[in-house]
Amino acid sequence: MSALSILSVLGYSSLQDRGRPGLRHLGIPPGGALSPELLARANAAVDNPTGALAIEHAARLRLRAEGKVTLGDETGRTFELEAGDVASFEPPRETRVGVVAVRGGFDAPLLFGGRGTMVGLPVDARASRLLVAGDVLAIGGAARVASPSVPPIDTGRAVTVVLGPDVAEVGDAAVAALLATTFTASRRADRVGVRLEGGPLPVTHRAEAPSRPMGVGAIQVPPDGAPIVLGPDGPTTGGYPVVAVIASFDRGRFFAYPADKPVTFRAGS
Repeated sequence: MSALSILSVLGYSSLQDRGRPGLRHLGIPPGGALSPELLARANAAVDNPTGALAIEHAARLRLRAEGKVTLGDETGRTFELEAGDVASFEPPRETRVGVVAVRGGFDAPLLFGGRGTMVGLPVDARASRLLVAGDVLAIGGAARVASPSVPPIDTGRAVTVVLGPDVAEVGDAAVAALLATTFTASRRADRVGVRLEGGPLPVTHRAEAPSRPMGVGAIQVPPDGAPIVLGPDGPTTGGYPVVAVIASFDRGRFFAYPADKPVTFRAGS
């Protein structure tokens, strides 16, 4: 069976698919690709189902083919490799993460309904750690599909948000500032959350609040006023007020924004 060996990895790299929805009551966040659109674009390049398991990375990668393989990336390019060929991938410039898909999809054990990496999963397996040099990634047998091409992500327009449940607590001034400020995503962002830089929101809420359920795309406002957008591996509960939630159709686009790329928000419904 064909496989890919990781010769070197410098930076973040993990396996991701569509995630593990429906397990928040167990304290397990949904996980899955940071940007499902980027995952779908890479998979479409190699005729995979849109959610097939692929490598998500912000790293310099060197991969060796252990057999004949076809790779695709988040730009829609494809790469044909023979046994022994080496492919190199750089950290992406236009998006926060890159995606490397293989025809047939990568294979990994099914755990809690998903096959992707989630650091901290209560299992002793590759699914709970990042990829490292020396890993050998088996290739699965996902059926080829005639996937339509996926257009590039547009990071040049405002991200749509729905005002959150705690608007009264944070105050109208904080809401107005959220919608009027041009932010950038911190370079220290990860799959748990993205801190927005560009000026604190003028908040009026208490320093502590009762813990409540949280979801992907929730924009929390801590006491210092610097908003945090919860990611797919974010906590399932939290105590900071939620001023807004990124609309489901715009979450993948937001999480694809590279660090230092200006981002603005608009209120939707």
